[in-house]
Amino acid sequence: MASFYHALFLPSVFNGLFLAIATKTSIDFSPSGIGLIIFDIFQPLVNEHNVSLFRSVEIMLLLLPWISYVLVVIKFGIKGLVIFGIILLVSYVIFNYFLN
Repeated sequence: MASFYHALFLPSVFNGLFLAIATKTSIDFSPSGIGLIIFDIFQPLVNEHNVSLFRSVEIMLLLLPWISYVLVVIKFGIKGLVIFGIILLVSYVIFNYFLN
């Protein structure tokens, strides 16, 4: 049976990059972070009629990274999550070193 753990490499490297950028700049440049930044810009336009929709999308954007970890566990199991975490940690350390 072929191993599909190589599919975890690119997403975990990107997550490590996003974490390193967030550590150095205090700005979240991940896809969910950019969505939250856009939602913060439009927050003054929210009125009482659409506040529930606004909050539900905001909560979904906050939970998006955790949903990706759950999907990794469902698809690859705990071993895949460990591989994902190790690659993420190594890429975070490398990017954090080079983003002086």
